[in-house]
Amino acid sequence: MKKKIVFFAFVIFLSAFGCVLSAAQSDFLGGAFLDSQAGTRPTGLAGAYTAIASDGNASWWNPAALAMLDKKKSMSLTYVPSMLGIGEGNISNFFAAYGQGDTGGYGALGASISYTSVKFGAEFTGDTELDWSELTALLSWGMQVNQYFGMIKYKYPKVSVGVNLKYLGNNSDLKVDGKTVSASGFSADASVHAAFKENLAVAFTAKDILSQLTWSSGLAEKVPYSLRLGAYYGITADFLLAGEIKADETSKGSPEISAYSGAVEYGFVLDRSMQVQKVVIRGGITVDPNNDFYIIAAGASVEMETFSVDYAYQHYLNVMLENTHRFGVSMTF
Repeated sequence: MKKKIVFFAFVIFLSAFGCVLSAAQSDFLGGAFLDSQAGTRPTGLAGAYTAIASDGNASWWNPAALAMLDKKKSMSLTYVPSMLGIGEGNISNFFAAYGQGDTGGYGALGASISYTSVKFGAEFTGDTELDWSELTALLSWGMQVNQYFGMIKYKYPKVSVGVNLKYLGNNSDLKVDGKTVSASGFSADASVHAAFKENLAVAFTAKDILSQLTWSSGLAEKVPYSLRLGAYYGITADFLLAGEIKADETSKGSPEISAYSGAVEYGFVLDRSMQVQKVVIRGGITVDPNNDFYIIAAGASVEMETFSVDYAYQHYLNVMLENTHRFGVSMTF
């Protein structure tokens, strides 16, 4: 019984942290359906990624940006061995994203999957180990719409729109009133991306604007929506700045700003004849204006011709959470 109370308390704490489902009438709360800064490069940029979104991670962050990939194909894999910190247990996450540009005139396509596993170890004799898992799988579509605004003869600006259709699934070992806690449902995202120059873009993404999640108790609820407005500017081809504002739905149904993010990324170009052709470093900060909460982020990539190895680090300030390491690989083909 004590372990169940600890489990409930921790997930409710996650709700306050801002990365979970939250509904006052829920028989339980989830943990990974909302924004989790998925992907290694986006995390290293402190989440200021919506306007950059220049690889497979666009599927999760900004499906409209997939249309800017031309005919490229990109895949990104990320693994988080331990995040947040929960005493005897562990939270891990696996994330995969794929995107390809418009190759047939019907729009760009993408897909992403995020799987989070929460395991609570037994601290005392008689305690039961509990598992909790959440899955988000989505399909993405994006298309440039310049031709519909009389801009087809101009290279810039480029404007694109995109949508995500998402499946949400939840399973656990926990039982409430004799019933195992689980849930499944769907949600949808929409985004707009505008590139004014090759090195200047703004983007807007509305996540979970249409959703429904049904719990094993029969209770149906919606996932709170999240809004992101981002911009980036490339000072040079290898030096960029990015910023982003995030707003989440409140219990009153209106949006409230929950985070400001800013980031910088710089690439050191090496000899093209070498196996390692480029080393990229990045960093940023996220500020929660409501809770005086900060995340310092940093990351790096070692890039080869079509392949890179990525790393990201998050350091939490003014909150009792363990620092997080993310490891990833990216491919372009």
